[in-house]
Amino acid sequence: MCGINGIIRLRNNIDISELNLMNEIIKYRGPDDQVFDITKIKNNSVGIAMTRLAIVDVKEGKQPFVSSCKNYKIVFNGEIYNYLELRKFLENKNISFETKSDTEVLFKGLIEFGYEWLEEIKGMFSFSFLNFTDNTLMLGRDYFGEKPLYYHRTDNQLTFSSSVNSIKSASDKLHVNSEAILEYLNYSYTSETTIYDDLFRVKPNSIIQFSLDDLSVERELEIKSPKITSVKNDINTII
Repeated sequence: MCGINGIIRLRNNIDISELNLMNEIIKYRGPDDQVFDITKIKNNSVGIAMTRLAIVDVKEGKQPFVSSCKNYKIVFNGEIYNYLELRKFLENKNISFETKSDTEVLFKGLIEFGYEWLEEIKGMFSFSFLNFTDNTLMLGRDYFGEKPLYYHRTDNQLTFSSSVNSIKSASDKLHVNSEAILEYLNYSYTSETTIYDDLFRVKPNSIIQFSLDDLSVERELEIKSPKITSVKNDINTII
């Protein structure tokens, strides 16, 4: 179990202490490592962070993963069950790897194929993927929604995390949604909303893509269920 956090802030800076506080709140999810990364894009700031529970490639699998061109970054929580098979597939396309981590398999596949790569992924996960070539942030979640991922958006800030409490620490005062409270009392569950206004879950088996320029939603869609057949027999479906 790991935890991921992030802040996208327009026309202002992000202080490392903000990300540190978000990480401290979810430190129980990943006691082995804490990382922070802040990027400036013109007048805007992009900060990502994570707490890691090291399981796969303990020594070399540290995050965030950053491409050699610096145009892509990812933080990831979870496990990909078929990553060895997918790694071989990517290696056959002359894509090289620097670690033995399942995170790098997800990362390299997203760079090469975009969100359609998720159709090949079998596992439980949530992630944030930064693409500075088109200035977007993609948040994604596994097929059954086993790994949590929330986001809160205002006019000048987008905050995301594995935990509502981490988002609360980095956001202005959140207002309770009375309808969501009633839904929870009736069903012991809320849908994609939470008990707070404008604080949402990323839906299971879906991605949502935001513009880093103005935080608008550029794309939100459901991912096709993971393929049952081997990727070796389905090459044409993602080329």
